[in-house]
Amino acid sequence: MKGFGDCYAFVKQKCESTLTSYSLRVVSKVLLDKDDDVSTASDRARLAYQVVQHLTAGEGEGGSVLVEAIREHSSSIEDELGVIEAMKVVLQRQNTLRPIFAPLMKVGIQQRKNASALRRLLTAAMLDYDTLKALWEEGKDKFEETVNGKLSEATEDQRKEICKLLSDHFDPTIENQIERKPRGPRKNSRRISGRDKDQATSSDIPSTPETTPSVTSTSSPSKSNGIITPQEVSPKHEPSKQEPLDHPVQ
Repeated sequence: MKGFGDCYAFVKQKCESTLTSYSLRVVSKVLLDKDDDVSTASDRARLAYQVVQHLTAGEGEGGSVLVEAIREHSSSIEDELGVIEAMKVVLQRQNTLRPIFAPLMKVGIQQRKNASALRRLLTAAMLDYDTLKALWEEGKDKFEETVNGKLSEATEDQRKEICKLLSDHFDPTIENQIERKPRGPRKNSRRISGRDKDQATSSDIPSTPETTPSVTSTSSPSKSNGIITPQEVSPKHEPSKQEPLDHPVQ
């Protein structure tokens, strides 16, 4: 192993005027007329090598032509290891900012994207949590001035948003809890369960003209002092042969 070649950059340089997408699947389909599987690293490496061979076919023969064509887009093993180590440092610095950005990562997708962009700006400015806390303790005015000076890649709106976000986090007088609206008087909305409903009496349910059950009788009600009172119905019994029937049995 001598190094690594960036085939993506090489293909983009060669086909910038003819292609709009430079993914391996699209490039292999257009240049090689292949739709091979790219799920494994060996498949991707094989297709990338064939793509580079195809683009350098008219420049000569032999492997030296391919090596010279890809040289300017190559990096050594030492360079790649240095990039990985730098990436580890960036990730460690980014993880220290978790107390600031963790609440924003629990909301909508758009808010998470915006929070990630702001966090990257702080990380690129070499600002970690301990550094920001030390700057805050020196004074708010100096804090905003120093942070704005380090955010060289941020826009004016992003700088204001970052300073406000940091101020809300480090200022102990700002309440981070969401204020809840006072609730009104609680209405009696207790529901009667099936068991309670069976045990409920008529006194538990208010009497209304619609809900009060009417008393039915097989005989006409009698009137007394203008008040209608239902007659009590005697239980049914089988008539005997000696007892005459006053009316037919239905």
